[in-house]
Amino acid sequence: RFYIALLGGAFSSTYPDLPNFQQGQDWLSSKVSPGDNTTTIRQELIDLVHSGARRTEINDGIPIDDMLSTINPVLVEKMLDLIYNQSVTDPCDPSVWITGVSDKICPALREQDLTDVLENAEYPISIFHSLEDSLVTPDNQPDFSKNSDHLTSVEYATGSHFSVALQLFLNAIQWYFVDANVYQYLDDKQEMMLHSTDGCPINPSSTPAPENSDDDDDDDAEPTNDTSNARTFFATTNWVSCTTLWLVLFWC
Repeated sequence: RFYIALLGGAFSSTYPDLPNFQQGQDWLSSKVSPGDNTTTIRQELIDLVHSGARRTEINDGIPIDDMLSTINPVLVEKMLDLIYNQSVTDPCDPSVWITGVSDKICPALREQDLTDVLENAEYPISIFHSLEDSLVTPDNQPDFSKNSDHLTSVEYATGSHFSVALQLFLNAIQWYFVDANVYQYLDDKQEMMLHSTDGCPINPSSTPAPENSDDDDDDDAEPTNDTSNARTFFATTNWVSCTTLWLVLFWC
């Protein structure tokens, strides 16, 4: 239920740069809220999401026995018809867009698709998924063959979306710190970080040379390479990137 509200908070004429903004194709229903006759379901849930309410509070705003009642009813009807009566696997495929119903909201949703990002990523990503997940089916996964150097799949033969969630999360943590050899990737990228500032390359010729030391006894000393800052930066950056992408695919 929580994620229905989050999607609604993003795709219900709340962001003007999206194709469905004020086009009559919001994610959330514009029907009057049954709990408050002075506002709509759309406005009630958007206000709840943007207020910083806790997950449990947001869940309480969506009836567990009729979750689809909070979504645009015309959109729900047409999407269900495509899926169950016309055997369409992707109701947002451009070939089945319905004018006035999904031709604006579907482009908005597709703009947020991370498939191209995953298939072109230059850092290690592994997607953990249960083959028995009927809520987010394995069909949603990207084409791993398009990025075999960085993108891998770890599939589990048993477990529903919820029953296997904790195990997958723990395995993902192990993968990041142990199996993925992420620090080898960091080592390969250290030089770039050591010669950049705020993402902008530094021109070596404009960097002042270090002053000569009065102690010539150090001329034969082993050069040092302190990469702790670069290592910390990349550890943080890639942890956020890998974890964010994993969570988006797993939970959405």
